[in-house]
Amino acid sequence: MPWTKVYIDKADFENTLAKEGLRGITCREAIREAQEQMLTSDKNVFILGEGVDDAAGIFGTTLGLAQKFGTDRVLDIPVAENGMTGVAIGAAMAGMRPVFVHMRMDFLPMCMDQIINHAAKWCYMTGGKVNIPLVVRSIIGRGWGSAAQHSQALHALFAHIPGLKVVMPATPYDAKGLLVAALKDGNPVMCIEHRWTYDYIGYVPAEIYEVPIGKGLVRKAGKDVTVVALSLMVYEAMRADKTLQAEGIDIEIIDPRSIKPLDEELILDSVKKTGRLVIADVGCKTGGIAAEIIAGIAERTPEILKAPVQRVCLPDTPTPASPALEKEYYPQVQHIVDAVKQTLRTPAGGNKGSFPQDKFDVSVVMPALNEQENIQVAIVNTLKAMADCNIRGEIVAVNDGSTDKTEELIKEISQGDGRVRFIRHEKPKGIGSSFWDGVDVARGDVIVMLPGDNENDPWEIFRYFKLLEHVDIIIPFIFNRQVRSVFRNALSFVYRFIINSTFAVNFNYTNGTVLYRKSVLKELPYRSCGFFFQTDILVRTVKKGYLFSEVPYRLGLRKSGVSKAVSFPSLLQVIKGYLRLVRDYYFHKHEKTRTFTSDSVSAKRYRT
Repeated sequence: MPWTKVYIDKADFENTLAKEGLRGITCREAIREAQEQMLTSDKNVFILGEGVDDAAGIFGTTLGLAQKFGTDRVLDIPVAENGMTGVAIGAAMAGMRPVFVHMRMDFLPMCMDQIINHAAKWCYMTGGKVNIPLVVRSIIGRGWGSAAQHSQALHALFAHIPGLKVVMPATPYDAKGLLVAALKDGNPVMCIEHRWTYDYIGYVPAEIYEVPIGKGLVRKAGKDVTVVALSLMVYEAMRADKTLQAEGIDIEIIDPRSIKPLDEELILDSVKKTGRLVIADVGCKTGGIAAEIIAGIAERTPEILKAPVQRVCLPDTPTPASPALEKEYYPQVQHIVDAVKQTLRTPAGGNKGSFPQDKFDVSVVMPALNEQENIQVAIVNTLKAMADCNIRGEIVAVNDGSTDKTEELIKEISQGDGRVRFIRHEKPKGIGSSFWDGVDVARGDVIVMLPGDNENDPWEIFRYFKLLEHVDIIIPFIFNRQVRSVFRNALSFVYRFIINSTFAVNFNYTNGTVLYRKSVLKELPYRSCGFFFQTDILVRTVKKGYLFSEVPYRLGLRKSGVSKAVSFPSLLQVIKGYLRLVRDYYFHKHEKTRTFTSDSVSAKRYRT
């Protein structure tokens, strides 16, 4: 449906619905239109508030209404919020339908007695004989250093009050429809508007219509994580979705639209499907709507959560005035992206918990660049090898800027098999960065990199998997070196000699298919990303004292393509990585400190 779509910029709208001839207006225009149509259709509707008739028209939301309907129906009021709220309540009791506009929500606390003890209570105290059809429009959000007293979002406070309804529209369609519904409701309704949503454009019918209060909406369907986004955060969530989709993460975005009443069933149904929840709010964390949503799930079906819930909220501090501090204070796209990734990588109950459906023994990170001739065989063989070895695993395929059909092939496979996930980079980032990106989203207890070529037989490494009951790292070395060229074998010999001599180790290591406990990788203070990155990891972890075992590994013949490991740029990366490791190991003492994680075999033996 066109009214469910969220457009994050004007071009987005013009490239879709505008081409179909559908009408698009901004949020501020939609709010103004709702008030204009209700003033026209219902003689009992009137607007009051400080500045409703001025030239700016409350950020454009009341622009021209005083001129059209007169100042007896669009009233500027004195700076006396509490008293004028009482006037509005009295008018509502007498049968009028006032819209009280507060340009800043920060001044609503001055009206608390009138709103909480009168507007919210009269219907109950009179046994339903007296209704208070009052709408309070209140505006929140940052802007030009509004600071602690002009930018607060206090919606959670009013959601706590029995007798009040609270709506928080994000889109132009909902801004108009919810305001009309609030005016027709017959009870006091708080319409909380974020001024940063005012310029967003969206489909809005010209005729008058209502959006039901208390009904949320799935803005974007997904299967991995549920993101409940309030008000402006709906747009931030949509932007986050673009980033996450490129990494193979599929989020479902829920827009509650109303927080009192809250559409709990909609949220619950989504979390039952995904098992993971992130809540993005425009208010402070403690005692907020995010906490209420979490409590609702915990009371009813806590077992559906596969990972701890993440909250993306304002910190529990007053709002700063400095632009630099504002940037740090307000949550944005990256905060949602990070929260989604955190809930994907953290099981319920922490590191010792479990994923009821998504716990894996191993995550295979598979960098795949221009491997269309090999990628399908590599994925199929890996899945078969895991089955043969009775290992429950997943594949995280990282497509690093391929120019052939590698990406399409991986997508086709991943849609048919939930064990295969897909991460896409717009620009090539290198095999090391691809590996670490895979590690960040991996759900297995063990990580191994298997390139998407045809040299590596995954069965060769998985047959040693049970050794991880005794060690932290399994390091393969190639014993059938005749399958490689003389030049590559010579390079490997020189390479091993230099590494063993420099760092006093005795590696036979000649290939990148190393099995690591994920806890070992998490302990690393530095992430090398060049062609040297696997050796860098090995030296740093082994010198920390983690237990390892070297095992013989049979390499297959490379049937197509040329390894980039023997190129001049790769050699420069190796030299650069080697020099960095020498510097860190010999001159940075913290690199030589023995530290163990609670999940490592070394830690258990060290404690014993």
